[in-house]
Amino acid sequence: MKPKYRFFANARYALQGARDILRHERSFGIEVAIFALAFGGSMLCDLGAYERAALFASGLLLFIVEALNSAIERVVDLCSPGFNELAGAAKDAASFAVMLTIALCAVVWAVIFARYWGWIS
Repeated sequence: MKPKYRFFANARYALQGARDILRHERSFGIEVAIFALAFGGSMLCDLGAYERAALFASGLLLFIVEALNSAIERVVDLCSPGFNELAGAAKDAASFAVMLTIALCAVVWAVIFARYWGWIS
């Protein structure tokens, strides 16, 4: 039998996951701090709604991919506590997804601010 869906209980579990990632994943905390400073600084610029949405969405995407990376790493560690080549490859692939997302964020932010500062049209 499928358990009954409870919105508030599920939201609480999600927040526990966020707290746990912030507490145990140093890179996630660093990314959150950098994003908070950068996005806060972007509020001082005269950007349009689309630019702000793109900046915010790229940061949110990074947080999503980092959370999935953390989940993958934990499941792999649980299933394969010793060294396993496939386990390492799975963790490396998840880390690569994070790296690609960071590159995407860098491009989005660079293009938006290069336009803002008049470096490109």
